[in-house]
Amino acid sequence: MKKFFYLLLALPLAFAACSESNEETPVKSYELSITTTSPIEFEAEGGNGTILFELKEVTRSAAPAPIPTVGATCNADWIKDLKVEQAITFVVEVNDGAARETVITVNYDTQSFDVAVKQAAKQSTGGDVFEFDYAAAIYYGDQYSPDEADNFFFFISDKGWDEEGYELPNGTYYAFDLYSTIIDGEIAIPYGTYTLDNENLCTPNTFGASYSNYYVLDDEGWDYVAEAQFESGTLVFDENGVRAEVVINGTTHIVTFAGDIQYYDSSAGGGGGVVTDPVSTLDGDYDCNLSDHYVSAVCWGDYYEIGCQNWYVQILPNDETTAEGNLADQVILDLFTDATTNDSIIGEYVINDTYESYTIVSGYLYDVYVMGAWYYNPTIGEQAPLVGGDVYIEDNGDGTISITVDAWDDLGYSVTARWTGSYTPTMSPDAYAQSATRAARGCRSVVVR
Repeated sequence: MKKFFYLLLALPLAFAACSESNEETPVKSYELSITTTSPIEFEAEGGNGTILFELKEVTRSAAPAPIPTVGATCNADWIKDLKVEQAITFVVEVNDGAARETVITVNYDTQSFDVAVKQAAKQSTGGDVFEFDYAAAIYYGDQYSPDEADNFFFFISDKGWDEEGYELPNGTYYAFDLYSTIIDGEIAIPYGTYTLDNENLCTPNTFGASYSNYYVLDDEGWDYVAEAQFESGTLVFDENGVRAEVVINGTTHIVTFAGDIQYYDSSAGGGGGVVTDPVSTLDGDYDCNLSDHYVSAVCWGDYYEIGCQNWYVQILPNDETTAEGNLADQVILDLFTDATTNDSIIGEYVINDTYESYTIVSGYLYDVYVMGAWYYNPTIGEQAPLVGGDVYIEDNGDGTISITVDAWDDLGYSVTARWTGSYTPTMSPDAYAQSATRAARGCRSVVVR
């Protein structure tokens, strides 16, 4: 009886327990919130960073489950020691280059937040800021990047240029092969920041590494006493003027200019152009008559001391006294092969004044002498400097070569020429006299590109 009595007493408790277990019990959960403002900014020196967060307690109807932990990830290799404790901490390394940014992703359960981290560029470690008084730019339009960007060959200098557009003795020059957005209207470099492009992609707001450089001329204005390419750099145009900051041989050069930039329009005709009046006498496109001609090709070695073999190539008439004037057409090419090729002129060439392998010096006048690339006919008194274009010299495999000229003059007229025949390349122990000029010695100028 006692046993039965105790069972009766326990029965309500059993029913009560079953009733409570069937009811849904509230389970605590959390929501993540980031309390640190994004972006987090650092100077180039780097430092320690912290991201503060909160887990706000909420109540949800759900089955009991483990509480997830907060996590943080970042793909940038300059973010180090990323840890999550009461806060998220990390270390930003020293920045030796351009400004950079990344994101640190913070996650909790199904929530995810991106916190931006930005770091400034390396600060200038160079000397003084040099305020230069001269600036000029040749505008080429979109000839080198059709429909993508406009091109300016921009110069800053402490001394400027003479009346013919050549650099002055002891002058310092910074040259930038600059690409902007397509301009509409007045020729002027658009405001903005331009950065060095080592791949020479000709994209807006860059300046190409190949044609951008720094140089200083000697007492005669003929040779470089200093010359170097840019390792990195920016060029800023705004209402206050121009500020160039470039790294050369590990040293930062800062050059500023405030004033009017002198612009020269060479957008017509596909390149080239002169500051002074054009010297071409053509009044339209011209195709040279080279039907009774021979080729003289003389190699002068590394005459300009630029690491390229220099050749003076002339396509000359066999009989300059012919009564039929156009048979006296001549083509002159001052070209460069590579460092070792001194027995052949075979190759594809571009006409410009970069003084690099497989280029041809743009045509110009020095006093009364024709220099660089030219069409010339003394019999009928015609001449045209070839300031841009291409020249193809091919080996026909039968003992002959073919020379094809597809160029333009300083008026924008097309000048074409074709010649096929045999030639004998020769070496000269001396330099030809016409080359002893500052332009021929390799100095850039704002006269021709």
